[in-house]
Amino acid sequence: MNKLKLKRVIAKPNNTSICIYYSKDGIEMMFPTGISISSDKYKSGLYKEWDYKDNMIKPEVEDYLTSKSAIEKLVKRGNDILTDLFNNNVVPSAQELKSLLSQEQKLILSSTNQTIIDLYISFHKTKEEQFIANGTPISLKDFTSTKNLILDFDLYKGESFKIYQFNTIWCKEMLNYMKIPHEDDVIKGKYYVTDGKLGGKASKKRFDIFVQFAEFLKSHKLVNQDTIDEIKKFRKTNIKVPKTDKITLDIDEIYSLYDFEFEENDKKYEKIRDTFVFLCLTGMRYGDYQNFDKRFIQPNKLTNVLVYERKAVKTKGSSGINYKIPLCDIVIEILEKYNYKLPYHLKPNIDIKDALEVTELFDEPTNIIDKKTGNEKLKYECISMHKGRDSFITNLVDSTPLNTLMKYTGHSKLSTLQGYIDTNREVETEPIIKAFNRKL
Repeated sequence: MNKLKLKRVIAKPNNTSICIYYSKDGIEMMFPTGISISSDKYKSGLYKEWDYKDNMIKPEVEDYLTSKSAIEKLVKRGNDILTDLFNNNVVPSAQELKSLLSQEQKLILSSTNQTIIDLYISFHKTKEEQFIANGTPISLKDFTSTKNLILDFDLYKGESFKIYQFNTIWCKEMLNYMKIPHEDDVIKGKYYVTDGKLGGKASKKRFDIFVQFAEFLKSHKLVNQDTIDEIKKFRKTNIKVPKTDKITLDIDEIYSLYDFEFEENDKKYEKIRDTFVFLCLTGMRYGDYQNFDKRFIQPNKLTNVLVYERKAVKTKGSSGINYKIPLCDIVIEILEKYNYKLPYHLKPNIDIKDALEVTELFDEPTNIIDKKTGNEKLKYECISMHKGRDSFITNLVDSTPLNTLMKYTGHSKLSTLQGYIDTNREVETEPIIKAFNRKL
């Protein structure tokens, strides 16, 4: 049986009402878009506000962009729906077409007047409620930064963008805006919250959140799957995260740091040092460190070694797996030192750099360039709290079965685990030498 062929789906006026038309075997059917134009006509009888060549309203029409977007989306959806039906040799009646497109029409028209920022604020509130319910408000940081970014972008462009404009054009302009330094710019007495100059990693984080936002909009019937796919495709095509060298501490460096005696004037750095060593020897994220709870320590049934087992803050409330960390002697020493109530730090990533600088143990240059000065960074300048997790994984990866290591860290994907490994470490020679050296 030959498949039915669909004649091009177009929009055109029916009196002053703009409708979607399609035809099959000379029979024409239509669906009203809900958009109207003026009744003004030329002497020829053609409507003045309709471009008959492009089958679209003219730019001088009030709310041109809003109406144009809605018409284009309805035409596309009508074409997609009808193509699928025709491929299966199904020709819908006018009533059936109306039923199929009515939901799309409601979705499209409802999104034309709502702004991206207003709906993002609703999305942000939903996320905030989720994080607080899970006891993880710290995880809201990136979502708040993204909200500030959208506010700043609207301020910069001088308009509040509508949901129908949440597309690749908006994404392109937003990405360009992210790279602009503007910390000193002031418009109409309002200061920017973000300072621009976002790199690949930060930009990807923002677009990861834009994808989540699009999914939120879809769940409220404000966009369809096409929008999500569009944002995902843009992110994949346009945002590249450059690979940077990992900076980690090996086991001897960790021991040296832990054994370092601070001068009396520098005793304040002891707590941040202990925290970082703790992370290096447990592989915990800093968010999990902050939520440490003695109740989750239990002895291993086979070895009697104490093991800390809990679901990670990052995956709490989701399908994430538990991490299970055997506690070594130094970790237990640190826990006992603070009576199992680990120190809290207001600025941990700044404080750890200051502490490491004081020790003078990590002053060697790296091949990482400081963007502000153009100089090579010293090792201590490259250390953040998350480098504790990097160090933990790097120090164990050569000696620990990967499935076991993933239980320690709570990773479910090997590819994610591999992203933490410092590949600049000296290569292990023993495996090849042991396997391939000629035995005399």
